Amino acid sequence: MKDNVFKNSVTSMFVQLAVTAQGLVIPRIIITNFGSNINGLVASLTQFLNFFAIVEGGISGVVLAALYAPLAKKDNRKLSQVIITARGFLKKLGIIFVVYTMVLALIYPIVVNKYSHIFLAGLTVILSATMFMQYYFTLLPQLLIRADDKYYVCNIVQCLFILLNISAAIISVKIFPSIITLKLFSSIVYIIQPYILNKYIEKKYIIDNTVDLDTNLIKERWNGFGISLANLVTTNTDVIVITLFSTLSNVSVYTIYNQILFAVKGITNSISNGYQAQLGLTYAQNDSVKLNIIFSEYRFFVNYIATLFFSSCMELIVSFVMIYTSGVNDANYNQALFALLLCVSQLLICAREPYIQLTYCAGKFKETSKYAYLEASTNILISVFFVYKYGLVGVTIGTIVSILLRLFMTVIYINRRMNIEILCNMITEFIIMAVAVCCSVLVTSFLISLNPENFIQWFITGIKCFGINIICITIVFFPRYHSEIRNMLKKISKLLNGMVKTIAK
Repeated sequence: MKDNVFKNSVTSMFVQLAVTAQGLVIPRIIITNFGSNINGLVASLTQFLNFFAIVEGGISGVVLAALYAPLAKKDNRKLSQVIITARGFLKKLGIIFVVYTMVLALIYPIVVNKYSHIFLAGLTVILSATMFMQYYFTLLPQLLIRADDKYYVCNIVQCLFILLNISAAIISVKIFPSIITLKLFSSIVYIIQPYILNKYIEKKYIIDNTVDLDTNLIKERWNGFGISLANLVTTNTDVIVITLFSTLSNVSVYTIYNQILFAVKGITNSISNGYQAQLGLTYAQNDSVKLNIIFSEYRFFVNYIATLFFSSCMELIVSFVMIYTSGVNDANYNQALFALLLCVSQLLICAREPYIQLTYCAGKFKETSKYAYLEASTNILISVFFVYKYGLVGVTIGTIVSILLRLFMTVIYINRRMNIEILCNMITEFIIMAVAVCCSVLVTSFLISLNPENFIQWFITGIKCFGINIICITIVFFPRYHSEIRNMLKKISKLLNGMVKTIAK
């Protein structure tokens, strides 16, 4: 199991590197070839289409929680029940998505009337095709593989297809420079991915298609559905509010910054990918001692890595975006305060992830769904209220407040209802993280210049910032996490020794 944590985490990091490359290369291609408004248009449409994740209907969390026990007990009948039931959900909800896409293709051109109806409708259908393939055919095999603590298999396949998608985008813009063609190539690339994953499932697992449906899973899906919907509203609120109440150029600015931070968040969450299955399988085995050890280690790694990466982002992201968008003058990409607040919001999302995942692994969807609803509604209300006066900063304030609200409600629930004493620990941990961030940013700003003029200078500056941040954060974390830091250093040393021996051979 420990080996799988390592494999899952490392391959997740490779995926995030690929996602980062995709998130930088493709928007740059779109901005330089088609302009910021088209980039904002694609981002806006994608966010509206992301409501297709409703197709999951809460399936991801519910199915993962339901799969842990049969996998741990090697109960093939129960495993088959969960898979067959989930498959039925996807078939029904897939029809809903097709209808939703058709409605969006008709309504969106009315909301955004700067382009022809045919162009916007066609772009909507092509973007939806890629998402349909990802969720309808790819989701279920990914969930089974993840629950079995073999997330590295999904990661390897995903990494391959991300690289293929980048290549397809570069080739398509050279052959026929059209945003429709570029996105059509992406749709074609992703057709193959579910075929590979389903072939893996056929070889590794025995699924009996004649078993009865799991009625408990049918009941629980609505709670998972509510959480999934609320999460989608929270994730997509900013872009949708900016689309409706601001400009497409501001959507482009938001998505460029958010894409970079999304990639950084993904690297941090790669640790979560390594620990989620362990947490779920241990909870299913009812081993409270081991659960507390894993949960504590999980929190430390997430907090340390998130603090390190997002401190570095606070120092470097604006200069990166300005270099990245050099020559593009149709939008104001120099947004320092917005960038700082967006970094804070993503840091908070990463830091709260272990607590959210603990409730999911325990199957507490019904009990915690109200916190997700509260987060979504708070985000919408505050974002709409502030967007008129503060623009991009306003929607980010809404995000931060709603994230903190759900975090504290979830932690209080875990403390009271799951009998795991974490509230005081969480407050202490967040104070340590805040101190570490402030120290890192202040020391780095004092020691080096944070205004590189090209990517080479930026890269050198980034190495310096990262090194200073590691020292500052480790010093601040050490009084409380000295044993965890020592264990982390031992693991890194062991990994490096292994790599050296492998190269020597």
